[in-house]
Amino acid sequence: GWAKLPADTPLGPTLGGVAIDRAGLVYVSTDGPSGVLVFSADGKFIRSIAKEFSGIHGLTIREEGGREFIYAAHLKGNQVVKLDLDGVAQWTIGVAMESGLYKEKKDFKPTAFAVGPDGRIGAPANAGNAGENPAGRTGGRARTAVARSGRRPHVAARLGVISARRR
Repeated sequence: GWAKLPADTPLGPTLGGVAIDRAGLVYVSTDGPSGVLVFSADGKFIRSIAKEFSGIHGLTIREEGGREFIYAAHLKGNQVVKLDLDGVAQWTIGVAMESGLYKEKKDFKPTAFAVGPDGRIGAPANAGNAGENPAGRTGGRARTAVARSGRRPHVAARLGVISARRR
């Protein structure tokens, strides 16, 4: 296969995502203990990052001010995260308990997210609900709004669930 992993680095389930940075490195999220695996374009294993964020379900790489960052829906952690390319968290957006949609943190299960053109971020939550979790530069809450749908949310932007403005 394409991915060439060392014997001591398990791949684990890969239900998450794949993203490529401008240098051509390939980032693959896993549900296993390795977190996010980084490969060269030809499949050579480079490193493992963000082990504490194992269970990312969707990810993308965005450029901001000349730097690239990983934005990810961290299903296992019930949050959306922004990581630098070394896997260091820049901020997290957790469950908006004040929305009234969730009885417990574990009820918020983001599987995707969208970043709007103005930098606001939204994450569809569970089937039938989509919750907004605003965050600023430090991840602090500004306000909470909620969009609901009778059906499972497909794409956050379609529901208008764009909330956390990046700064």
